[in-house]
Amino acid sequence: MSEARLVKLLEQMQAIDYTLVELNFYLAAFPNDTFALNQIIALAEQREKIISQLQEQIGAISSYDILSDPDNWKWNLAPSSSEM
Repeated sequence: MSEARLVKLLEQMQAIDYTLVELNFYLAAFPNDTFALNQIIALAEQREKIISQLQEQIGAISSYDILSDPDNWKWNLAPSSSEM
């Protein structure tokens, strides 16, 4: 996967994360809005797909991934050239 494609996926994930946070704030005020709830579900699914693609290419993308599976990253080793 090209570096440009990786950057695009990261940007998409960032936009989805922002939208998910905003929808959570919205739902705090309007908890019965089924349209917003469905949007959260759809965006969370999109986010998981993006995370899977990124993890296949570069490994763990957050500290939470590393903590849940320590084999994702060895802190004392530099990433290999295939992971960059």
